[in-house]
Amino acid sequence: MTRRMATAISPSTTQQVANLPWTTLLEVTAPVTDASNKTTYTVDLSPFLSGGPSVYVRYQDAYSNTGWGPSVSQVTVTADGNAIASFQPGTPAETFPL
Repeated sequence: MTRRMATAISPSTTQQVANLPWTTLLEVTAPVTDASNKTTYTVDLSPFLSGGPSVYVRYQDAYSNTGWGPSVSQVTVTADGNAIASFQPGTPAETFPL
């Protein structure tokens, strides 16, 4: 698989990207502050691979006025049933060659 995904999800780092269109894949409908949404979410990025060699994923706080912010504890990228990247945010494994 030659397709790549880049993701940045450290809760202490914010990247602003102007004038780029984003597609919302997962969205909360109310603020959650009790970790009741802590689960595994699966998203198929295949439709986004035809535009080039990379897919960029952004995690954003839907309710920035609550002060909780987005949180991700593990990211695993699979292709053809095989894990091609797996890391926890903020660890050295998050930086993989693109």
